Amino acid sequence: MVKKPKVSEAQIQKSIINYLNVKRIMHNRINNGQFNVQGSGVDKYGRKRKNNRVVKCNTINGIPDIETFFTVKNEDKNILQIVIYLEVKSPTGRQSKDQKLFQSRIEEAGGFYFVVRSIEDVQSAFNQVNANIKMFFGNKFSIEPLKSYSLAEKAK
Repeated sequence: MVKKPKVSEAQIQKSIINYLNVKRIMHNRINNGQFNVQGSGVDKYGRKRKNNRVVKCNTINGIPDIETFFTVKNEDKNILQIVIYLEVKSPTGRQSKDQKLFQSRIEEAGGFYFVVRSIEDVQSAFNQVNANIKMFFGNKFSIEPLKSYSLAEKAK
């Protein structure tokens, strides 16, 4: 039996970000967690810092890894914008208690939150949201990604 190589959450997340970039779907990678800062420089009294300190990168516990932005359209009219949250997990990864709480709050408010383990899961999530929009508003409605801009467009 051939063992499948282990795929890390970071590798999956990178492939999803690459997919969103190629499709030009506007998104935001939300950096969570903490990191250590080496004790360099001087403190407010002019003394050299000797110890490290921990800097926390987000104040909302359980916030998902990626948020994507879409427009609900009726034929050619933009009706409203929605955010689809993506929590990336490895094939064996599980949500924390805080992540489950964040998900329940988003879903209770009528939002969209998905745990994804591959690009196919992301595509399925987007298709599911589109189906929900059509079911709720009617077949003339659909979602379209808010397009991220290219460097050439940014320069204008």
